[in-house]
Amino acid sequence: MVTITTINASDLVSDSRAVINDNFSALNAAITSGAFVIETVSGTIDSVNTGFTAPTTIALALFIVLANSIYRPGVDFTFSGTAITYTTAPDISLAGQPHWIVHS
Repeated sequence: MVTITTINASDLVSDSRAVINDNFSALNAAITSGAFVIETVSGTIDSVNTGFTAPTTIALALFIVLANSIYRPGVDFTFSGTAITYTTAPDISLAGQPHWIVHS
């Protein structure tokens, strides 16, 4: 069963605007082609681990949702290929919560 969570634009912080502006051409192309995907992120959430994995290669990361919080690329995490690295390890209390990346 797939659960879809709605994320309101007001939930995004102003730093996200800078990330979107920096990637506007790629973002515009992804929107135009409808090439966004939402995938489950894998890895151990234990308050220590910062390395996680996406199922497919990430060309442009828009954001990550973990337990209904939004994480911003270049601020809260970096990515390369399928590798995702958080700047701060997610707290163990978030283990088992929904963990998705929205990307193209």
